Amino acid sequence: MSSTKDEFSLTKLTEKLFESIIQSSNDAIVCKTLDGIVRSWNPAAETIFGYTASEMIGQSMLKIFPEDQISEEEDIISRLSHGEVINSYQTIRKHKSGKLLNVSVTISPVFDDEGNVIAASNIARDISEQTQAQEILWKQANYDALTGLANRDLLMKSLTHEIEMVQQSNNRDSLAILFLDLDHFKEYNDTHGHDFGDELLKHAADILSKTCRNADLIARYAGDEFIILLSGDFPKKELKRFLDRLVSKLNVPYTINGIDCRLSASIGLAMYPDDAESIDDLMKKADEAMYNAKSSGRNQYKFFNEPSGFTQ
Repeated sequence: MSSTKDEFSLTKLTEKLFESIIQSSNDAIVCKTLDGIVRSWNPAAETIFGYTASEMIGQSMLKIFPEDQISEEEDIISRLSHGEVINSYQTIRKHKSGKLLNVSVTISPVFDDEGNVIAASNIARDISEQTQAQEILWKQANYDALTGLANRDLLMKSLTHEIEMVQQSNNRDSLAILFLDLDHFKEYNDTHGHDFGDELLKHAADILSKTCRNADLIARYAGDEFIILLSGDFPKKELKRFLDRLVSKLNVPYTINGIDCRLSASIGLAMYPDDAESIDDLMKKADEAMYNAKSSGRNQYKFFNEPSGFTQ
């Protein structure tokens, strides 16, 4: 009798211990049915998601799912039904206010005495600040601080990836790079100072961003040199129209800090795999084409191997 009483007391103590852990945890701990209906909702869940227990118990977990994440729940339930534990799954959930949260979720099946899955326990941690910090560090490592464009490192990584994609297509696809150098930038910089030069670079970056496609990668390569990576199907006639538009957009008078100026650029273009077989060779050919444009009078573009002196 004493043994039974001790076992009962131990069971009660264990239940109280688990309840205490759930109530004091900084992580959201939620129990739901295999239909996704919430059965328990701890204080941390209230803090993280903004809903009280009374607002969530009996409701679908989909209440905290952004619309584009709803399909996740079907996959989660399917995996749980087969007894699978989903560990440290990073995803997006929605606060009551509508704010999106980055969360790390561990979801475990709950079994009955016969080993059947009857429910699921969710442990969710808000990692929004951590994710934001990682994104800031990634951006600092991959983007130019002055112009907000991709830096040289990101350009080279992207170029390597795009060339691999072309190779996987058995060279049916192609890509082009534009090597762009601002004309007379040094004179502007020396005459009006570095702050003026910085504004000039930002203005050029803004024009490039507004003129290029969303899929194009624009990078500040060095000083007043920019490189644009064009991937996908880009027929030469369409390329010429794009380049004409780019040259025209850059060569428009404007004012910076009360000083009237007019920007222009010399642009060289090389194609992979038509003009080069490696990244280094591709960059070299585009650079040669750019110097051809500059020696032919500036404010124009040249394709690699195009004769000097021909104005577009």
